[in-house]
Formats: sequence, structure tokens, C-alpha cells
Amino acid sequence: MAYEKEEQEATDSSDKKILETCQKELKLCVEEEAEERAKMLDDLKFGTLDQWPSTIRTERENDVENGPRPCLTIDKINQYRTQIVNDMRQGKPGILVRPQDDKADPETAKILKGLIRNIEDQSSADISYMTAGGNAVDIGLGYFRITNEYVSEESFDQELFVRPIPNTFSVYLSKHIMPDGSDAKRGYIAESMPVESFKKMYPKAKYAETYFSDLDTTVASYWRTTETITVVEEYVLDRIEEEIYFLSDGTTIEKSDYDKWPATAGPKPSVEDKRRAFREQLRWHKMTGCEVLDKR
Repeated sequence: MAYEKEEQEATDSSDKKILETCQKELKLCVEEEAEERAKMLDDLKFGTLDQWPSTIRTERENDVENGPRPCLTIDKINQYRTQIVNDMRQGKPGILVRPQDDKADPETAKILKGLIRNIEDQSSADISYMTAGGNAVDIGLGYFRITNEYVSEESFDQELFVRPIPNTFSVYLSKHIMPDGSDAKRGYIAESMPVESFKKMYPKAKYAETYFSDLDTTVASYWRTTETITVVEEYVLDRIEEEIYFLSDGTTIEKSDYDKWPATAGPKPSVEDKRRAFREQLRWHKMTGCEVLDKR
């Protein structure tokens, strides 16, 4: 019982740290992107022909002296948008696998290409690609995602799927230099859902407003309103230091694997060189503002 209590306390401490870090980092992302997202929202409104400033529209529609005046909008944008999107549909994007050097096997590349094509077909990946592409045309940015999902409720087998992210504004990336965000170390996907829907999807989760009362007032309304709860998926890339060995047989191996060299594999090759290296490990968390729902 004591061991179980200590294990639970360690888990609670870990979850608390995850929540605090997520709230802090996500708040930074929201604040840093606020100005740019306001421009993106203006672009989206402009493309849907909401092109009149609200103050001028109100003034014209409520002109007491001269009577209401029309706010005409002539669409000079969507014909070009349609042209670009149709070009995307005709030249369907897809993932290609190409052997790059003399050590690569063309046959293996063909097999991998076939597996990826099967994933795309099962996922109807064209929808994901076109959704992201259409959003990029409208507001300059679009996303889709790769997920691993169980084959069925009775199975432990998983398959990969390409899934769309219709709402670009639900995604945040931490600071990055590359335009595609490939160097970002943190990513977030936020979804606000009605409280009743949340209770059905997560029946054992905390949902009462009192659980969110300890949140910083500057972020509390983001995580919980009277009608909605925000669920956030967090992706974190950790940089892990390790030592690697270059062996006499020409292979490279991590020190931890070299130390666990199995006796059945024969004598260890000698170490010709060694150096410090880094690798990245991905952590994934799903949470509300007061509780970690899942993590891997």
C-alpha cells in the first residue's frame, strides 16, 4: 500500500508539472501569435465578403438622417482562390519515397511507398491535404496530422491515419525559424467543446467549474467557460544526451546498447571512436486546465 501511495504521489507530481508547463507555454504561444492571428481572421472575413469595417457598416445601416444605406461588396477574390484550389486538386499531393544513396534499396523504397499509399487511401488523405491547402490559400496557414488509432474497440493493433485539422486557429507552435515550423519543439491542438459533450467523452474527468478556480485569471477563461471546456493535446520534443560508439566492424551503436551486448551475438567489436550525441524523444499529453487525461 505504501508503494502504491508513493507511486500515485509521483504521478500526481508529474501531472502537476505537465499542467503548469503547458499552461505557461501555451499562454506564450497565444500571446505571441495574437497579432498575426488577428490579421489571419481579417483575411478570412475578407474572403467571405465581410469586407466593410464594422464601424462604417453600423454608421451606414443606422443612418437616421438619410435612412439606411446599402453596403455593397463586389467579389474580386474567390475566382482566383478557386483557380488555385482547383490546381491543387488536379495535381494531387502525396508522399513519395526515393532511395538517396548507394546504401538505399530501391525495392525497399517501393514497398514503403506502397505502405504509405495504403495509409493515404484508408485515410482519404486527399481531404486532409486539400483542407490544409485551402486554409493556406485563405489565411496563409494550414495543418493536417498523422495519428495512430486502434483498429477496433476490441483490438490492441494500431494503424496510421492522415487526419484533417479544419480549424487552423486550433493549432499553436512554439518559437521556430523555419516557415513550416519543423524546428518547433512544442505543438498544441486545442478544442473547445460543450460541457455535456465533454462529460460523455470523458465520464471520469473533472468538469465542475470549482476545479478550474485555482487557474491564473489571465488564462482561466481560455480553459473553462460556463458552457465549454478546452481540451489540449500537447506535443513536446525533448533533447536527450547520449554517448555513441563507432565499432571496429564499421557500425555505430549507443553506449547503453553496447553495454547490454548479448552473449549470443558473439564477442563485442572493439570501440574505435566515441562521441557525445543527442536524440529527440516525443512526449504527448492530453489535458484540460486542471487534469491530465492521457499521456504517452
